[in-house]
Amino acid sequence: MKVLVADDDPVTRELLHKILGECGYEVLSVENGQQAWETYNASGASLVITDWEMPGLNGIELCSRIRQHDTVGYTYIIFLTSRSGRDHLIEGLSAGADDFIAKPLHPDELRVRLRVAERILSLETHLRRANHDLLRMNKRLLKMSRLDPLMEIGNRLAFEEKFEEYHSKAHKEGRRYAVVMCDVDNFKLCNDSFGHQLGDDVLRQVAAAIRQRLRGDDAAFRYGGEEILMLLNRQDLAGAVAAAERIRRSIEALEFTADGGGQTFRVTVSCGVICHAAEAATAFGRRELVEMADRALYQAKRRGRNCVVGALNSGGDIQYATAREILEATTPEVDSQPKPSRIEAG
Repeated sequence: MKVLVADDDPVTRELLHKILGECGYEVLSVENGQQAWETYNASGASLVITDWEMPGLNGIELCSRIRQHDTVGYTYIIFLTSRSGRDHLIEGLSAGADDFIAKPLHPDELRVRLRVAERILSLETHLRRANHDLLRMNKRLLKMSRLDPLMEIGNRLAFEEKFEEYHSKAHKEGRRYAVVMCDVDNFKLCNDSFGHQLGDDVLRQVAAAIRQRLRGDDAAFRYGGEEILMLLNRQDLAGAVAAAERIRRSIEALEFTADGGGQTFRVTVSCGVICHAAEAATAFGRRELVEMADRALYQAKRRGRNCVVGALNSGGDIQYATAREILEATTPEVDSQPKPSRIEAG
């Protein structure tokens, strides 16, 4: 343990240095308060023994500075002083002192008070570590409470929180983002044919394929059953349907083997996409965006499944087009609204 000694009397400093060294402490010795403050900041001493009266910065001022200083651990402060009045005791304790030793210094008294300081510092270290472990565990539990355990993506609660964050930032910064609703096609048939355990594996691998295709600031959530919602940051409709199309193809490429090992099968997904443009006069609210993505998903199901359909907000009038139609009609301008060649009104 590092002990900082601050006293303008060389005899007292020498005596303290000798006793503390015999007790196994690493001793840092200075002759005034300003040196003590500088040494304390540089050394991180956990125990300070300081005289009350010193030139420049006195013991009370040094104690106050230490208590106002932001440190990782606690600093135990002992005043070494010839003052014994009640007023001085109150002043020292108010400044943040933990203990007092009267001058002239008695070695045995110092050793006993050092043991008290060690017990206090040991207890503080234990409590600080326990508090750190508790905070880490709370963070882990908080993360787990927002994670779907099967798919290992965000759950409904995580979606609501992230959605609010996306929507708020989009309006503050005047940018766009997209909502993609994805649903595994004919999943009930998969469960009925191959069992729920294999069905769970299908959902895990579908979620993993989605995670691999997302950018760092995008996010995916299990919205319910086999439905997955994605938030794609800073994406216009063309960019979002292109991303959804890549995800659709990667899931279509997955191959699953039934329990017997002889039968393999694949699954497909349908996706509905809506882009939120914060600057648009007809911009939707969060609830409406999810509803529009769900309706676009329904249009994808109507078109035979295993496809991506985007919802185009044209002056409040929603129209639908496939990914191919949207991408073929999109102009080269950055972040421009696509112009589908064949539009189906909703």
